[in-house]
Amino acid sequence: MRYAISDKIEDFGKVRILEERLKEQTDKLQSESKRSQEIMASQRELLREHEALKSEMAKKDEDLTNLKHGSTMVDVPAMGSSQ
Repeated sequence: MRYAISDKIEDFGKVRILEERLKEQTDKLQSESKRSQEIMASQRELLREHEALKSEMAKKDEDLTNLKHGSTMVDVPAMGSSQ
């Protein structure tokens, strides 16, 4: 009977150790999951900023093209009137 009690005490100790390991692993996974979500949110924000910059650059390129075209149109009559 003494061995049976000793075995049960040992088994309870093993269970306690396993429960602690499980809690540590669960905490670690939750932390990693939270970090992963934060990284994904940052990536989404960077993608939005990238798309906004691309759109802004396209608009400025269009404006520049329009200015060049407008400048060419202004220069042509000016050159024609001086002749």
